[in-house]
Amino acid sequence: MEKKKPVVLVAEDNLVNQQLAKRMLEVLGCEVDLAANGIEALNAFETGSYDLVLMDCQMPEMDGLQASMAIREREKASDSRYPEGALVSRAVPIIAVTGQVSDHDRDSCIAAGMNDFLSKPFRLHEVEAMLKKWLHDRRKHD
Repeated sequence: MEKKKPVVLVAEDNLVNQQLAKRMLEVLGCEVDLAANGIEALNAFETGSYDLVLMDCQMPEMDGLQASMAIREREKASDSRYPEGALVSRAVPIIAVTGQVSDHDRDSCIAAGMNDFLSKPFRLHEVEAMLKKWLHDRRKHD
């Protein structure tokens, strides 16, 4: 039986950064969907099945923080077994991708429902570490 490739949504408005992230993820054995802003990311999330989301924090139309909050609200609404405010254990990991990594920025990302951070510019080994950390934890429950 062939092992299923992880599917990652990359939400990034910069085309060069999109292609760089896509290529790194493909090298690491992932399937990749791209979204150019938070609205596209939210639409993709509603129609796709993702193992992980790389979410740029600063995008036009709907930024990564707003998109992450909307994703978390949809996850909570889709599973009535979880009481209001409970952390959904099957929540898709959302990794903030940003050039800003101050304590305030980290707090804002966590408050929006993001799980972790990658600083731009990121390297292949950093992306690989995120995949190992977050996909391993998710697969233990499958």
